[in-house]
Amino acid sequence: MNVEAAKKLGDEPAYPRWDLKQEEQRPGLTKRELFAARVMQGIMSNASEDMIGAVVKKAEELGISSREYISMESAKQADALLAELAKETP
Repeated sequence: MNVEAAKKLGDEPAYPRWDLKQEEQRPGLTKRELFAARVMQGIMSNASEDMIGAVVKKAEELGISSREYISMESAKQADALLAELAKETP
């Protein structure tokens, strides 16, 4: 896995826009931030009682809050996607 390529890809703006008044590009969210937010949205919107129980249990094992655990896992999934996207295709 090319970590540098994945990091570079993750730091790119997801939806850059042109600010006509300032005559400059505004980056907005990075791809990493966007991917992590989408993962978190999916987790939260499809949370069953069993899944919530598993998250709470895992967070307690790690000594962190369930919010921190979900945030951490969302970022890990975003990084995994960026690493996959950064791979060179044949």
